[in-house]
Amino acid sequence: MAAIVTLAIVVNVGSAIRVYHPYEPIYYNSLVGGLSGARYKYGFPEATDYWASSYRQGVAWLNANAPPDSALHVPIAEWVVQLPARLWLRQDIDIVSEEAVNELLAVGRPVYVMFITRTGWYNEIATYCDQQLHPIHEIVVDGFPILEIYRLSGDLKRAGIRA
Repeated sequence: MAAIVTLAIVVNVGSAIRVYHPYEPIYYNSLVGGLSGARYKYGFPEATDYWASSYRQGVAWLNANAPPDSALHVPIAEWVVQLPARLWLRQDIDIVSEEAVNELLAVGRPVYVMFITRTGWYNEIATYCDQQLHPIHEIVVDGFPILEIYRLSGDLKRAGIRA
């Protein structure tokens, strides 16, 4: 009997690690339907990458895919990217404020927006991206996107964004 219980625990933990790695802190028990169940079925707004640990993988994607001299706007927990930027982020990619986005778009500079899917913290640009655009890259865990990256184009003022 002890062997069966031990095996069940090992299988359960192994399955959780397989689904959530490397984002184990966002684990939700299968009794609530996992992460996607916690978010969609029960509406837990914090059922996402609360600590923004996915930003490191998002930055790696930008490093590999963004054209030279791009700009990056991070509307949620910007400091998680800003503090280690010299280590993580390519030197030619600038982290920019919400106010600078339209100026950069006006001169034709590539502007990316990267954020965790914590909707209660969205600024106007994140809300616009979420409602009007399709992400060019996302990290999905247990059927739920925890990080999204968008590339902006055009004039956001025409879209009603005051930034």
